[in-house]
Amino acid sequence: MLRVGLIGAGNISRAHLFGYNRNADVEVVAISDINEELVKGRAETFGVKTYYTDYKDVLNDETIDAVSILTPVFTHRNIIIEALRAGKHVLCEKPPCLSAAEAQECVDAAKEEGKLLMWAFVRLFSQQVTYLKEYVDAGYAGRIYHAEVVSTDLCCMLRSWFINKELAGGGALIDSTIHMLYPALYLMGYPKVKSVLGYTNHVNSDLPTKIKGRGPGWASCDNRDYERTVESVESAMIVFDNDACLQIKSGHVMFVANEKSGLWLTGDKSGIYYNAQGEVQHIGLVNNYLTESRPVLTTPDTMFDDQINHFVDCCQGKAECIVKPEHGVQVMQIIDAIYKSAETGKAVEF
Repeated sequence: MLRVGLIGAGNISRAHLFGYNRNADVEVVAISDINEELVKGRAETFGVKTYYTDYKDVLNDETIDAVSILTPVFTHRNIIIEALRAGKHVLCEKPPCLSAAEAQECVDAAKEEGKLLMWAFVRLFSQQVTYLKEYVDAGYAGRIYHAEVVSTDLCCMLRSWFINKELAGGGALIDSTIHMLYPALYLMGYPKVKSVLGYTNHVNSDLPTKIKGRGPGWASCDNRDYERTVESVESAMIVFDNDACLQIKSGHVMFVANEKSGLWLTGDKSGIYYNAQGEVQHIGLVNNYLTESRPVLTTPDTMFDDQINHFVDCCQGKAECIVKPEHGVQVMQIIDAIYKSAETGKAVEF
């Protein structure tokens, strides 16, 4: 049995607890959160015998083999390193850290301690991305030379630390667009970055405070008031050393005709599309006719459970982790470069 502890009892903890509880090789030993009422309720709901208000109590339990870190991003670096030093395998929610430098520190600690560090990029475990990975690896797309990642909201009503750049690291780019950026890099084979040209803007960033008739976004356990300092829009052009490129259109506050989240990959044999609603499409030639097709994927998508099962298998030495620690550093290097380029007005060369 793999004995697991959870650090953080917010909304995403439910997905982790469901996944662990459905795995016969796991016992959830304890859960912690600074909000005692919340963590007590979560423990009672999911049958976790022990709960704490200090995550260090989870780390000090020598019987715990692995932890899920489900806390705000500004806490990730310290808790990850402490957990690794305490001899725990780590599954950490996205984004990895506030910067590539912090993520690299975590990767170095994992290597030093000989422990698994897995970033929770859950869309890699969707049946759609699994299908597309097989499609690309089989050569049906050919050489992928162009990619586009889009994640746009009319007006995302996020509150609390999510809207403070110092604590969140940025706006939609690091919070939600990363959900599509990482699978795009995964399907492209993580090509080496050559240059990044980025753009950000704070236009209409006050809209979530005054718009009427729109409900809240992702709820946070932290209901304190924070100054809204994250940008409202981000765009970027990333060029790789294999002559491929990737464009990003991202924003939490944009007057867009259609809110969407998806990725497009274009190869010299076919193009593929995937969106957050689970739609998959490819277009290519059949007998020299342009043909669009959609795979029939009828199995219920269990990406959160599949992510947990993969983490457990990797902890137990039954599988090799498909989410490499260094790839989390790479995606953060791209995000860092986008913000740096936007600030300086110049492309960042790698």
